[in-house]
Amino acid sequence: MRPSHQASPGTADAAETTISIRVNNEIADRLRVLANSDEGLPDLSAVMGKLIDHVQQGVYRPGAWERDWLCQAFCDEWLERVEPDPESPYFDRPRALPDQTTPAIDREAGQ
Repeated sequence: MRPSHQASPGTADAAETTISIRVNNEIADRLRVLANSDEGLPDLSAVMGKLIDHVQQGVYRPGAWERDWLCQAFCDEWLERVEPDPESPYFDRPRALPDQTTPAIDREAGQ
């Protein structure tokens, strides 16, 4: 769902995960006001893709404005689950935690 004009480290040939969400029509209508074909956001799916792109940028880019936004929305405890990426001094990556399990809501078993 990442907009084609955005580049992220390590995503050139990465596997994909499908995320399905349901929201009521009132929420969908609020989000649809962000759609704009001239900006490459023709529909709600594209809007959600752009939101997801900004969220992931806040996770992997320590100096990004999105990082502060995420800390405001999710507090800052999640920062303990990222570490500097040894391949790039400008990026963070998810930290491999001992005995870490991924909840089924985040990743379906076997994928």
